[in-house]
Amino acid sequence: HESIATEDCWMTNDVTDRAAILRSLVDLLPEIEKSEFGRMPPPDRRKGTLVLQGFDFNELGNRFQDLAHGLAPTLPRDEWVLWVDGGGARRFLSDEALLVSATEFDVAGILVTIARGERFCDGYVEDARATGAIGRVLRRVAEVVAGVAPGTS
Repeated sequence: HESIATEDCWMTNDVTDRAAILRSLVDLLPEIEKSEFGRMPPPDRRKGTLVLQGFDFNELGNRFQDLAHGLAPTLPRDEWVLWVDGGGARRFLSDEALLVSATEFDVAGILVTIARGERFCDGYVEDARATGAIGRVLRRVAEVVAGVAPGTS
């Protein structure tokens, strides 16, 4: 696997911000692995109509969402489009062996994709946490920010 993103394209974005956000997400890992992101409230019945209320994030869930969404501006738009069209996060989340080769751009893209998934499916982010997907990605993030080369962990 080769990352579609290139080092030189990152120079147009604030890599320092991306690295700082990634480190902050790694710092949340112990809490993420033991605590839920919130809860799905029961449907509300109003005059015979069922009203779904959406996922109710707690403080941890909101912190994760804020940080993950904060990564989006650090990803160059042209590279992001190519990355998504090339399979994006789906490739890495469906193949744990591929995740060990994820670059900084890749892990940032995966986390942005997870955070954005909540817009289309209530509880998506909590499901990614509960199934261990976020934990696996953040463990790779820890390696990336520590300078572990792709595929050597």
